[in-house]
Amino acid sequence: MKFVRADGNEIIGMGHIMRCEAISCQMWGDEDICFILADKKPARELLAKGFKTIVLDTDYQDMEKELPKLISAVDEKTGFLPKTDKTKHGKGQNAAKPEILVDSYFITQKYMEELSGYFKVVLIDDLKKEIFSCDKLINYAIYATDMGYEKDYPQTQLLLGPEYAPVRYEFKNVRPASIEKSIKNIMVTTGGSDGLHFEKAFVQKLIQDDAHAIVRNKSVCWHLIVGPMSKDGEDLKKLVAGDKDLNIRIHENVTNMANLMKDMDVAIAASGSTLFELCRMGIPTIGFITADNQKLNLDSFSKKAGIKDAGNFQTNTDGILENILDELDKLEDQTIRKELSSKMHSVISKDGYKKSGKKVSGPLIAFFTTVIALLLIIGLLVITIDPFFHYHRPISGFPYIVDNQLSQNPGMAMNMIYDSAIVGSSMTVNFNTNDFAGIMGLNTIKLSYSGALPKDDSNILSFIYDEDSYSRKQNDVDAIFMVIDPNVMTADINATKYELPMYLYDDNVINDIKYLYNKDVLFQYILKPIIQRKGSDLSTIYYSWWTPEYYNEQWVMHNYNPVSHNEEELDADAFLPQTSKNLEVNFLPYIKEHQETTFYIFFAPYSVLYWYDIMQDNNLEATIAQVELIANTLLEYDNVRLFDFMDNEEIITDLFNYADTIHYKPEYNSWMVECFNSGEEEIFKGDIEADMDRLRQIVTTYDYESLFAKYPK
Repeated sequence: MKFVRADGNEIIGMGHIMRCEAISCQMWGDEDICFILADKKPARELLAKGFKTIVLDTDYQDMEKELPKLISAVDEKTGFLPKTDKTKHGKGQNAAKPEILVDSYFITQKYMEELSGYFKVVLIDDLKKEIFSCDKLINYAIYATDMGYEKDYPQTQLLLGPEYAPVRYEFKNVRPASIEKSIKNIMVTTGGSDGLHFEKAFVQKLIQDDAHAIVRNKSVCWHLIVGPMSKDGEDLKKLVAGDKDLNIRIHENVTNMANLMKDMDVAIAASGSTLFELCRMGIPTIGFITADNQKLNLDSFSKKAGIKDAGNFQTNTDGILENILDELDKLEDQTIRKELSSKMHSVISKDGYKKSGKKVSGPLIAFFTTVIALLLIIGLLVITIDPFFHYHRPISGFPYIVDNQLSQNPGMAMNMIYDSAIVGSSMTVNFNTNDFAGIMGLNTIKLSYSGALPKDDSNILSFIYDEDSYSRKQNDVDAIFMVIDPNVMTADINATKYELPMYLYDDNVINDIKYLYNKDVLFQYILKPIIQRKGSDLSTIYYSWWTPEYYNEQWVMHNYNPVSHNEEELDADAFLPQTSKNLEVNFLPYIKEHQETTFYIFFAPYSVLYWYDIMQDNNLEATIAQVELIANTLLEYDNVRLFDFMDNEEIITDLFNYADTIHYKPEYNSWMVECFNSGEEEIFKGDIEADMDRLRQIVTTYDYESLFAKYPK
């Protein structure tokens, strides 16, 4: 077991805890890690993340007094430390000591000297105010190599520079963010706490400001990250609720910051450890100071990574807020953001901990035998349960969790028993397969990909029709139910919406190691369902998160921002070449080769707001021509049945049917199944032109002016 001595509370914030979480995992991997805390405030969150804890109930500012209690507690919990005989574990017996990572500004030389008698000490040092006894020293600041540690710590292993920066697990394999043409999402974070109430002051500044273009830009969404130690969450909600002009979202209890950050165009951040994560993702950042120990940090990040320095919020509250908005206006230039993103990412792109570990000395036969045995057991467990259905059909009685389209769809297509399949984008996720059984007598499997591009549909169809699969050896495919979204038909024929886990998509058994020894597979898809004894209902997998109350006009209009008007109309045939190419490459081969299958293909009923944006972009005629091409091409094949829901006026003109501009109530998915069975809304050769005339009439004569007047922005 490894140990960490750090604290977090409303006064000192959560920075020490957060960086120790990351550094301890980077340094020690999957070993058991126990945090030793002065008080219980951070314990609950640490336990939830899988760490063990020891709470001393001591004063975090008086660390010398805690030593007897710390040593006794560790000895009682683990038996590592003797209560009386110190000579066995004394300084001469360093190899027998457990490691402890220490991160506090309240350590003393006496404390560290005493601690070194029991532990191999790894010290996180930011300021080099004193020289302390330790075996390893970490300073991940950009300027750390210039601080003269080599002279003052000649016997200590030094881990210096940004390659040793704390990187939480979710940030390990992230790609740098793409820099969009305009700013749409801005993140504001102060770290784990906000003792100076920066976020409240910032929101009040936004509400009052009328001088900055970025504030007046209604398409910008401001994302406020409320840390676990912040006390301002409720006050922020009241402030935001009182202003209808700004689009502000409050995020509390964020469990995966990387997933949130990846959608941000700009970040405004206090100058702690978060700057390293922002650099890793290349998010253009404006930094500010909320504590004295951040001054040198921000100054160095500004010089070496280009991060914009807005100043010290402790001493110049109003000036800092003004500086931030000034910098945001400058960052609306995409070229500036691209340059800043590239410079930031170049600062922290290596993981020094991978090369800092000591080389193994001696055979350690028992240790390696145990490791190999555990690896064999884990690999055998993954193969036996096979939560992604990569090797075989589901085993009877296991409560499989199915919630990962990219990873689980190929296996389900190859190794489950079904006679029909649902394929396509998020327009298909709210189908209930029980409807297909009850209405059409089909055993249907859902294989949707949210945001699917044509290549995504082609990929899953290739798995469905794999003649060597267990599924196809059981029976043929009677029906495919598939949406075609015109707006993605101009995508590159080989492009996929998301990067694919190729070890689940190819025939290379060597790279299966990424599946067999995958932490998420083991813990989230094998151990978790075993513990909770509840799997997914396959009839409703991948359902959208919107609950019934989100399907209403007010919600849609609250989140809607119209597309800017494009003066130049797109040529009517602009979309046709690439659309035709996608049909030929990604859809028609399966339709032609599988005459035994009836392909039920439909156009989804997008709301009038979707079509308003199409008209604003001045490509309505191009889109209609595109739909006509798709329909006329598909209707050349006898095994295609085509359904057009686009021109259903009752549905598309009532925004109470939608959660946004395109996603409709699940009730309409059930109604579509009835249509597939009865033939209602089915079209035939020569019908599509009349349908498009009707759609054109609906969307061009709809009273948008009255709608927008009801919800002014």
